[in-house]
Amino acid sequence: MSDEQLARIEVRLDNIHEDLQDMDETVCGIDQRVRSLETAAAGIGYAIGGLGLLATVIAIAAALSSCAAPSYVQQPALMPPVESVVALVDDTGSPFCSGVALDEGVLTAAHCVEDVDTVRVAVASAWDADRLGYTSAWTATVERRDERLDLALLSRVQLPAVQLGPRARQGDRVAVVGQVFGLPFAVSRGYVASAHCVNVGGVCLQVIDANCGPGDSGGPVFTSDGRTVGVLVRGVGGPFYGYPLHLIVPADTVAAFLRR
Repeated sequence: MSDEQLARIEVRLDNIHEDLQDMDETVCGIDQRVRSLETAAAGIGYAIGGLGLLATVIAIAAALSSCAAPSYVQQPALMPPVESVVALVDDTGSPFCSGVALDEGVLTAAHCVEDVDTVRVAVASAWDADRLGYTSAWTATVERRDERLDLALLSRVQLPAVQLGPRARQGDRVAVVGQVFGLPFAVSRGYVASAHCVNVGGVCLQVIDANCGPGDSGGPVFTSDGRTVGVLVRGVGGPFYGYPLHLIVPADTVAAFLRR
């Protein structure tokens, strides 16, 4: 094969790689396909030598470029509705949990307001970068709490209310807004890892693959249309099989909690 042909192949592979970056394939699906094709490439390469391996590499690139994005995968919003998110702060103005404004009040995780009747709540505009804390906050009342679901409802606030969406599906892209490690209103993006629930104490929790951490508890989980599909309540105990997995209370369970 001539140098000119190899150069054209390299250009084609580069173009395919750029196209792949814009595709909306789920991480699991693409990884499985790449692994199986790489295995086939190795086998053919050993069998028929360098030319066979090169031909297989071209076949891999062509196969990947023809992959259609699953219809259920959603693009995450460039910026979720942060104006509807609040920080739960201590007396020094340091955030420790998050919440989101609904028509019924502020929704958060029950363990964030354990054994208290009131909690201080702050918005993004109150953040002081020099002090690394919130300079103002108001006191919200804990109106309702369910430790089994790990959900709590605080008194209403004058903030734009988000709407609950349907339960997220496997492969849906999501964005979590929280106070991870004290960073104000940090956005962590990821995927819904499984269509199935994890039974935790009789409660159905969904699993997401996103880089969340301490301070994100109670934070809303958004999809690309700005709807809330769940509330982050806990991690799975750190990286698990190479992915940081976290558990969310799905939107339909939140809706049932609000209807009580």
